[in-house]
Amino acid sequence: MKKQLIFYILSLIFIASLPAVAANKAEGNPINIAVSLTQKEDTTSMASTCEYYGYVRQQPQDGYTVYTHPNGSKIRYKYSDADLRNSNIEVTTKSTAKEKDNILTELRFEKNGNVYERKYTGFIVRCTNGPRNSLILTTQRTHRP
Repeated sequence: MKKQLIFYILSLIFIASLPAVAANKAEGNPINIAVSLTQKEDTTSMASTCEYYGYVRQQPQDGYTVYTHPNGSKIRYKYSDADLRNSNIEVTTKSTAKEKDNILTELRFEKNGNVYERKYTGFIVRCTNGPRNSLILTTQRTHRP
């Protein structure tokens, strides 16, 4: 009886700790994460989003805040100190051009030549191909409050 009770208690402790471990292992598509960063209102929430998905902060490069992931993805962002809605986010991923196109289409971006664009209330996000298999998302305010 004592052995069964100990077994049940240990099982409950083990099971209760699983969700915390699972949360640390969350991995999202880097393009989706980069697009979600365009919605953030402050740098603290941008950093916590990257860290939630397993990205590790690196030394700043050329004025960019840089996060890398063990899977090889990289997210770099630079923003205007006065206005986060005027930002540049660069995401490097191993996704093929076709996969990138599908992801951006699913995220309701409209393709206009070589540029993808999505309009939000008060700002626009433009996405273009960048160097070294990257996408560059530029966020621009459409009107001032």
